[in-house]
Amino acid sequence: MGLEEHKKSGNKVIDRLKENKRQYASLIENTIEQLDIKDVHEKDRFDIAIQLVVVWVNRILFLKLLESSLVSFNGSNDYKFLNYKKLHTFDDINDLFFAVMAKRLD
Repeated sequence: MGLEEHKKSGNKVIDRLKENKRQYASLIENTIEQLDIKDVHEKDRFDIAIQLVVVWVNRILFLKLLESSLVSFNGSNDYKFLNYKKLHTFDDINDLFFAVMAKRLD
């Protein structure tokens, strides 16, 4: 994810990798790049990106649990949907999150 854990004042802190060690294909770096908010301090951009990444990881975890339940309940791997055969691009996952799952009940 492009993060590292270190101790600060006796507490564990998760922070962005140092500039010379950054993984530019990581989820956090891609999120920061896509935010396109240049007038915001770098630390604030990182905080916003972390919040978004946590939401995405939680949604992916939910989908993985749903997929596992579908496979278990139906006794068939045909119900697996978190794979390249069903979701080819990041945009497919984005559509699943926001065009399918983020709809109000009404």
